[in-house]
Amino acid sequence: MDAARKAAEEAARKAAAATMKGAAMDAGKDKKNEGAAAGDDASRQNVAMNAKKTAIETALRMADEAAAKAAKEANANSREKDEARKAQDEETIKKTTVEVTRKATEDLARKLADENVKKSQDMQAESAARIKKNFDDVKAKADAEAKKKIDDTVKETAEKAQKERDDKIKKAEEEAQKALDEIIKKAQADAEQKVEAVRKQAQDEAKKKVDEIREKITKEANAKAEETVAASDQELKRKESEALRAADEKNAKALEDAVAKEATAVATKVAKEAAMKMEEERLRREEEEKARLAAEEKARKEAEERARKEAEEAEARRIEEEKRRKEEEARAKAEAAEKARKAAEALEFKKYQEEAEKAAAANKAKEEPAPAPAKSEDEGASPAKAVTSAATSSGAMSLEDFQKAAMKLKILLDNGIISQEDFDAEKKKLVENMAL
Repeated sequence: MDAARKAAEEAARKAAAATMKGAAMDAGKDKKNEGAAAGDDASRQNVAMNAKKTAIETALRMADEAAAKAAKEANANSREKDEARKAQDEETIKKTTVEVTRKATEDLARKLADENVKKSQDMQAESAARIKKNFDDVKAKADAEAKKKIDDTVKETAEKAQKERDDKIKKAEEEAQKALDEIIKKAQADAEQKVEAVRKQAQDEAKKKVDEIREKITKEANAKAEETVAASDQELKRKESEALRAADEKNAKALEDAVAKEATAVATKVAKEAAMKMEEERLRREEEEKARLAAEEKARKEAEERARKEAEEAEARRIEEEKRRKEEEARAKAEAAEKARKAAEALEFKKYQEEAEKAAAANKAKEEPAPAPAKSEDEGASPAKAVTSAATSSGAMSLEDFQKAAMKLKILLDNGIISQEDFDAEKKKLVENMAL
C-alpha cells in the first residue's frame, strides 16, 4: 500500500512537471503570438495610412470634378456672348472653386479618415481583446480538460497498477506462504527476498507504466489542446479580419460619399458665388459703359446746347447791338431834330419877342408923349413875363392869342428857360385875361 501511494505521488509530481513544461511551451507560443500580433498591428497601421492617403487623393479628385461641373453649370446662364470670353470666365470660376473645394474636401477627408482609423483601431483593440479572451477561454478549457484527463488517467493507471501490484503481492505471498509451509524456516529468508524482489519489480513496472501512459496522454492532450486553440484562434481571426475589412470598406464608402457630397456642395456654392461676382462685375462694366456713353452723350448735348446758346446769345447780342445802334441813330436823329426844333422855336420865340417888344413900344408911344428914354417896366423881366405882357397888352385875348402864348410858355418850359412855377403862374394870368 505504501509503495502504491509513493508511486501515485511520483506520478503526480511528474504530471505537474509536465504541466509546467507545457505552460512554458504555451508561454513561448504566447510570445510568438504576441510578436505576430505586433506585426499585424504594424501592417494594420500601414493599411490605415494608405487608406488615409487614398481617401485624400480621392477627395482631391472629386473636388476637381465637382469644381469643373459646378463652374460649367454656374457659367451656363451667363449673358456673355463671346465664347472665348465665356470659356475664360468658366476657367476663372473653376480655378476659384477648385482652391476652396480642394481645401474643404481635403480637410473633411483627413477628418473622416482619422475617424475611420480611430474606429479601425478601436475595432482592432476589441477584436484583439475578443481573440485573447477566446484564446484564454479555449486554452483554459483545454488545459482543464487535459488536466482532468491526465488526473483521470493517472488515477485509473495508479488504481490499475495498485491492483496488479496487490494481485502480484498476494500471489507472491500465497506462493511464499506455500513455500514457507514446505520449507518453513529454511525457505523463509528466500521467500522474503523473493517477495521483496517481486515487490520492487512490480513497483518499478507500475511506475514505468504510469510514466509512459502519463507522458503519452499529456502529449496527446497538449497536442489536441493546441490544435483546438489554434483552430479556434484561426477561425476567430478570420472572422474578425473579415469584419474589419467590411467595416473598413463601409467607412471608406461613407467617407467617399461624404467627401463627394461636401465637394459638390462646396464647389456648387463657390462656383455660384464666383459666377455671381463675375456677373456683377460684368453688369458693373456694362453700367459703367452705359454711364460713360450717357456722360459722353450728355457732354455732347451740353456742348451742342452751349454752342446753340452761345450762337443764340451771339445772335441776340448782334440783334441787341443792331437795335442799340439803330436806337442810337434814331436817338441821335431825334436829338438833332429836337435841337433843330428847339433852335427853330428859339428863333421864332426871339422873333416873336422882338415883335412883341416893338408892338409894346409902339403902343406906349401912341399913348404917352415920348419921355426921356427910361427903362421900361418889362425890361429885364423874365421871358415868361415878357410873353404874358405881350399877350395881354392889347386887353382881352382871343383863343388864338391864348394858344400862341401858351405854346411859347411851353417852349420856354421845355427848353429849361423858365421853371414849372413860372409856367403855372404865367399860364394862370393868360387864363384870366382870355376873352370869354
